[in-house]
Amino acid sequence: MYYKGKKTLLSRHLSTKDLYFFAMSNILGPQIFIMLGGMVLLSGVMGIISIIICGAICTMIAMIYAELGLSMPTTSLVIDATNDAFGGFASFVVGWSQLFGNISFAAVSALGFGLFIGKPLIGAFAIIIFLSILQLIGMNELGKIENYLILSIILFFLILIFSNIANITYISNISLDFTKLDNWKKIILGVSFFFLAFTGFEDVTSYSEELKDVKKLPLVMFLAIITISVLFLLIYLLLIGGIQTGSDLALNEPLVFLSQTLFKGISGIIIRIIGIFATISSLMAVLNTSARNVLSMSEKGFLPKMLFKVTKKGIPINAILLSCVFSLTIVLSGSLDVLVYLANFIYFFITIILSLSLMKLRKKREKLARPFKIPFYKPFAWTTIGIMILLTFFLNLKSLAFGFIWLFFGFILYVLRIVGEYRLKIAIIGANIISSAFFVIILFALKEVEPVLFMKLRWVIIIGLIFFLIFSFLLVLDAINDKKNSNIAISNQSL
Repeated sequence: MYYKGKKTLLSRHLSTKDLYFFAMSNILGPQIFIMLGGMVLLSGVMGIISIIICGAICTMIAMIYAELGLSMPTTSLVIDATNDAFGGFASFVVGWSQLFGNISFAAVSALGFGLFIGKPLIGAFAIIIFLSILQLIGMNELGKIENYLILSIILFFLILIFSNIANITYISNISLDFTKLDNWKKIILGVSFFFLAFTGFEDVTSYSEELKDVKKLPLVMFLAIITISVLFLLIYLLLIGGIQTGSDLALNEPLVFLSQTLFKGISGIIIRIIGIFATISSLMAVLNTSARNVLSMSEKGFLPKMLFKVTKKGIPINAILLSCVFSLTIVLSGSLDVLVYLANFIYFFITIILSLSLMKLRKKREKLARPFKIPFYKPFAWTTIGIMILLTFFLNLKSLAFGFIWLFFGFILYVLRIVGEYRLKIAIIGANIISSAFFVIILFALKEVEPVLFMKLRWVIIIGLIFFLIFSFLLVLDAINDKKNSNIAISNQSL
């Protein structure tokens, strides 16, 4: 049976409670402190439905992770499942995407920390570097401190909710009109923006080899989703009530608004302190996950082997440094809202690939033990894929551009590492020759159809074509030279 008896170098020391707190530390980061105001602006009252839909979609995704996670409990579940289903290239793409999704979320957490201290960019850089240094010296998790921190944050939100519970009486007067197309657009916009706030529960699968009872993995994910759905929904209901009373603070600083009845004048300070701790906890968790992504991809040969190097204490120095550099770079690449949409795009893409992998493995690995099995898996998987594609159309265009650029660079990296430099040159030569021929055909067609435009652009087109052909010629010479050197090296080795 596939994966049966798989050996691991990791010790099974994590309890179900530890894993639950890890999931919550991923979720209770900058999202609840910063994104709620944006959600209100996008969806208004209809955001209530958006939150419910987010929770439902995450439950569907958790079921996919649960089936795959229990049937192949590995630290690199996403890569392993995709590799077994579709092969090396697909697993590289999904692993590369997962890495980007994690560092995008790390950038969101870091910028959230920067906003709380009043210095967004400087604060983001400082906290990423500081936490990376902690990882390098062996403090890659906060352990029990993190558990107490998450408990404190949850307790704080419960006190916040119940101290404002009197303001929730307006709910009976809320009118949710589902007959208007514009309201449905608000709901979907809210889901496509706020979805990131729910993510993080799935990262617990990267600890499956360290969990004492791996069968509790689905339970941990479902409990995390239920907890966060209830918290988000109750807080959002209170915020809508505040906005209906005409409070601008409910939009600009939503949790400060809610804490006013509890902490009066020092409400802003209290919220910022809680926010700082939450973003630090979330950032440390996601940086740790990013380093694991780098290790997994390096182990499988997708990234240089030097990144798999660990110290005697088991610290993956190079993987940590690369995650740090990537995160710092992404912080510079866009604003907070763009990064939120970017992380969502990557998440949607990975979910589509995993859904396809689920269907493929049901046929390919029929005898694979599945302690958790999704009923009617085909309609379930295709429904999930359809939802992800639909939500993608409502994302920020700039974030989509960043996402495709990352995937393009990943493709180049894959070709360089797997195909080899010589074959890459041959491929580029072929592409250039085909493009040049296509260019010539377009040139003649333009001359016949638009002679005036042809006369204006003819020299630009001809000069461009000449440079194109020169570049192809130089590549051919370089490839021939590489082949000669390779043959000489083989001859020397045989002697």
